[in-house]
Amino acid sequence: MATQKIYDAALSFSGSERPYIEKVARHLRNMGLSIFYDGYEDISLWGKNLHEHLQDVFCNRSRYVVIFISKNYRKRAWARHERRSALERAISLRTEYVLPARFDDTTIPGISSTTGFVDLRKYSPKRFSILVREKIGHIPRRNFIPEHPDRFYNGLRLRTEYKKIAYKQALIDFVERLSHVSRKARLVLYSILHNACACGFPENAHVRMDVICGILKTSRPNIIKLLAEMDWCGIRTRCYYDKDKCKDSNIVRRREIIEVKYWSGDSLLPDNTTPLLFSILYCLHEVLCPDCARNAFLAMDFSALGMATSQPHEIIVKN
Repeated sequence: MATQKIYDAALSFSGSERPYIEKVARHLRNMGLSIFYDGYEDISLWGKNLHEHLQDVFCNRSRYVVIFISKNYRKRAWARHERRSALERAISLRTEYVLPARFDDTTIPGISSTTGFVDLRKYSPKRFSILVREKIGHIPRRNFIPEHPDRFYNGLRLRTEYKKIAYKQALIDFVERLSHVSRKARLVLYSILHNACACGFPENAHVRMDVICGILKTSRPNIIKLLAEMDWCGIRTRCYYDKDKCKDSNIVRRREIIEVKYWSGDSLLPDNTTPLLFSILYCLHEVLCPDCARNAFLAMDFSALGMATSQPHEIIVKN
């Protein structure tokens, strides 16, 4: 049986307010949220028993329900059904499940006058979307790439649409390949990128083998084995020895170095596309703390690559 989709927010509104709600839904979706908005559900609603389906969505399958109150909303039969379903869930949760937003001062049965609300007369659709995003809070994702990864583009200093399209496709391909290797192998790759010597940037990421073994508390053979998993992903690995002269004793020591490069295989891009990996890491650490950046890389939650899908306090508002 297919897993039922869980929405971050379901939108309940009157059709007369659709122009405003459509903009809200678009902004929320661009932020990476899963939104129930009937305009996005034409295929999924086709042939369903709408009475049962909407009750399920508004009562069981949404983290929050946003109710857009207006004079027309009070008259709408389907809105009444959605609202009753949402309030049924709210009573059982005893928490702020229903989020009222007002176009006017119409009273709505079931919505107490003491319930906090947002006055939409003071907010543009985009600014209201920011409020919803902040209310929902952090959303753990897996295998996620923003629709508009503008932070990623900035990290690579991409200016033309041609290059942005090419690098976005390369990013999608990389994440798809990365999803087929083990979490341990991803951790090795992340550790190499995060601790790489600045001298190799941006052509390669290299670091001492003993440093990676110490960080991950594992053996050299295990590191080599895990790196081998990355080979088919386009990650080119080589190990070599470099001489390191001790300043105090003048003793020359041989240090084993791990070097990785990324070859995307895309004819539209340079053969060596290692800068793509560094841009991903830069975006993660620009927005997240070190532990969260590592966890996001392992889960392939690359929401930090886009301004709109970053953490709420990082979102830049422009009307």
